[in-house]
Amino acid sequence: MNVMRREKFGLVSPLNHWNRKAYISFCLAFSAMSILLVFYACSTSSAVLPPPHPSGQTSTFNRADFEHALAGRNLDVLASYSSKDSGSLGANLNSADREKAARRYEALRQELLLIPASQAALAPDLPSLAALLAKPEARHFTSFERAKLDSALARYAAVESPASKYRTGIVDPRISRITKTQLSNAARDPGHNLKAIVNALLSGESDPFLRIKLIHDWIADTVTYDVSMLSKNSVTGQQDLASVLASRRAVCSGYARLFEKMAELAGFEVKTVNGYTKGLGGDFAFDVRNSHAWNMVRIGDLWYFIDTTFDAGAFDSDGGSAQYHKRYSTDYLFPSPFQLRFTHFPDNALYQLSVTPTDKEDFKSRVLVSPEFFKNGLTVQRMPGATASLSSFAYLQKTSGLFSLDIEATEKMLVDASLFDAKGKELERYTFASHISPTSWRLIFAPPSTGRFKARIFAGPENPGNADSSPSILAGVLQFELEMSSAGSKASASARSANPPFPKIYGRYHEPAGELLESPLDGSLAKGSTTHFFYHSKSKYVSIIYDNTFVPLKRGADGSFSIDFKVPATSAIKLGVSEDNVRYSIVLAWDVR
Repeated sequence: MNVMRREKFGLVSPLNHWNRKAYISFCLAFSAMSILLVFYACSTSSAVLPPPHPSGQTSTFNRADFEHALAGRNLDVLASYSSKDSGSLGANLNSADREKAARRYEALRQELLLIPASQAALAPDLPSLAALLAKPEARHFTSFERAKLDSALARYAAVESPASKYRTGIVDPRISRITKTQLSNAARDPGHNLKAIVNALLSGESDPFLRIKLIHDWIADTVTYDVSMLSKNSVTGQQDLASVLASRRAVCSGYARLFEKMAELAGFEVKTVNGYTKGLGGDFAFDVRNSHAWNMVRIGDLWYFIDTTFDAGAFDSDGGSAQYHKRYSTDYLFPSPFQLRFTHFPDNALYQLSVTPTDKEDFKSRVLVSPEFFKNGLTVQRMPGATASLSSFAYLQKTSGLFSLDIEATEKMLVDASLFDAKGKELERYTFASHISPTSWRLIFAPPSTGRFKARIFAGPENPGNADSSPSILAGVLQFELEMSSAGSKASASARSANPPFPKIYGRYHEPAGELLESPLDGSLAKGSTTHFFYHSKSKYVSIIYDNTFVPLKRGADGSFSIDFKVPATSAIKLGVSEDNVRYSIVLAWDVR
């Protein structure tokens, strides 16, 4: 497969302190929430009320009971007193008393439901919001209110970004409006002159998502990661606004602080989030090497994540070394909370924007996932001993032989895999990728011995061009470790000390899709041994080829091909496919020992 592989690594940045803003008052929070727009005038008529009478029976009016209900905190009883329907407690009330009950009902509904829901949604505190919606009293939300709150929780839980159309991967050209003079002035006095940059940058743009993207793009394009800090394990350089703007260099704390200030000047509510991050390539621990800072910004009723540090550039790995490359992206512009759960761990669990926040142990044990996994629309369809999902995919996988999984894409995609030893050396032919359908791949890993090995999966769209010299670029999408307890054989049930390499793969095995080798998976066959070949292909003919000899495999009714073949005395045998039984394309090859 003519591909180049590119891996994205997490930036390791010193932890930055952040200042929690004073919590907004209820009046401002409540008026800002469109999900709670229905007030007394319409809520009484549209609320989903309980049965007219708590006991289900018509009751005569009792003034003492009525006054007790007005002083109490039972929404069911107050709702019944507010109704004039037959059988309700309010059926025997005069209109003035019913109105009094309705006012008390709505005031208590706001106290017990609307205010806590507003505060939880804006905080944000999704576990509290979910718990509130699970209470019996939650039936007193109007259908409109409940739908809005449920919709917000659903959007936070979605795999896809809630603002995916803005993640274009293209820098907004309007960032060129900012002149060197404006930047110099802002560096000398950010308190007075940074506002001018924000105004010039956002002039004429009313879409709040594009306004945030403009700030994100300008920072990601203007500021470079300060690599010199990596070896110091602490922030010795200045990360205040003036220093960052003057040097145009920062670590995560400087990036986050600059974004927070510019977004605030643009009128947004924004937070800096402190925590930890992990990325493909390195080992993770909750220490200063992996401490990080990023941002949350509120747009409308929802909070969105922004990480300008990661979108300003990345580290590439080549032979165990890492080098920073200034490279703009929108991978961390409005990513879904689900996506960030695999790479970012905030100190404050509420800033996971999840109803069920993960803990440190769970975060550390999860498979490493890059943004390209989500960008390419990939899912894990099958894996041994677990539900086929990312959430159940642990970083450490144990095997006594082969480890396999199926990857599904939403469109045609190239997928590959590699296995690395403890020193970071890539082990050739110890992974086997089969393109079983246009959008599905089966990956098999064969650890060569006992011990731990690092497994990486790469993916990317096929190169639309026709030039063979223009390879598709595959990005690292998943990383995990395989622990081999006792190596198993691919060809027999008896155990042996090591897994041998797989057969050599030729490009025709991957394109077009539909080729699948089931046996033999050993890449080295013993001379004189009888080996069972079992192969799936959409081609009309499949043959073993060696020394100008062609041995056809027998075709089954299901499109499979098989033969029991005695390995001859030769150096190698190959498997070829053909449509006319004359011209064959080689798909696989085995060494003969």
